[in-house]
Amino acid sequence: MPAYVLPGSSEAQRWEDIAIAEAVAGERADDISDRYLVFTIVFASVLFFGGISGKFEWQIVDVVLLALGAAVMLIGLLAMFSLPIA
Repeated sequence: MPAYVLPGSSEAQRWEDIAIAEAVAGERADDISDRYLVFTIVFASVLFFGGISGKFEWQIVDVVLLALGAAVMLIGLLAMFSLPIA
């Protein structure tokens, strides 16, 4: 019955729909920011492996660490370019 409808219920429903849409957008942005944080850690490890190579007595250890850093960088770049731009 129309007499039992609250006058602000339609506006409350509209604001609830807006809140749900904004929450979904916020969760998507949170997921993207988590990915970029992981990339920061990955590329920091690349810098670590590149910086520590050349510090050991055996050249094979230096080459392995440098190759490991290059492999991590390649994997990180490939994963990074698969992210959405906006």
